[in-house]
Amino acid sequence: MIRYRGEEFVLLDSSNREAACRAAERLREVVASSAIDCGDATIRFQVSVGVQHGYTLNALLVAADEALYRAKQGGRNRIRAA
Repeated sequence: MIRYRGEEFVLLDSSNREAACRAAERLREVVASSAIDCGDATIRFQVSVGVQHGYTLNALLVAADEALYRAKQGGRNRIRAA
């Protein structure tokens, strides 16, 4: 996994689309179950994940970015795959 841009990470793997979606969902669940206590407040986290598979590296990054924003438009804290 590498950090690609400000809020984006890329996981390159030879798995199939279904395996990539399962991995993305596990990541989403772990992040959603995380919290930090700050005195009287608790900070909770969410993540939106765009999953793409079977592209050249450049096309993969563009398609994953588009899927990420579709996930955010769908209400955040979710994954989207093409």
